[in-house]
Amino acid sequence: AKGGTLAILCRAAAADARVISLDLPGGLHSGPIPFLNKGAWRLPLLKAMKGPGQDLRLIDGDSRSPASVELFSKALAGRKLDLLFIDGDHTFEGVRSDFELYSGFVRPGGVIAFHDIQPGYEKELGVVVSRFWREYPLPGERAEFIADSSQLSYGIGALRLPG
Repeated sequence: AKGGTLAILCRAAAADARVISLDLPGGLHSGPIPFLNKGAWRLPLLKAMKGPGQDLRLIDGDSRSPASVELFSKALAGRKLDLLFIDGDHTFEGVRSDFELYSGFVRPGGVIAFHDIQPGYEKELGVVVSRFWREYPLPGERAEFIADSSQLSYGIGALRLPG
């Protein structure tokens, strides 16, 4: 939404990486975005986050939309992802949908990471990624990155796909 995660992922990616961001600006869990001129100001800012040799593709849309899936597929141009970072609408159905729609774009042995796997804001904000992480039959090896087990929400769950 605001580009912080995109900036970090671009910095961590290979110098020649293709980075694709699919975001729903103004979505319930993406935070407030102060649009000016319908958001035209943010495009140069987001594009500036990529490294000199990186190829950054920005897609605005609902991840569940067939049009967004098609744009994502076209941006990959037949390639497979090394990393898919899911930080979507945070409902069980939303996380499940993102996983089911986009996990097929990840190469065998690649990683799918989920944001907000730590319980905490289920009632207040409907954030139930933690329930998805615990209950959904995910294939592969899991790892959790949580700074403090008593924290509310946050945390990253990483799934390495078989292969």
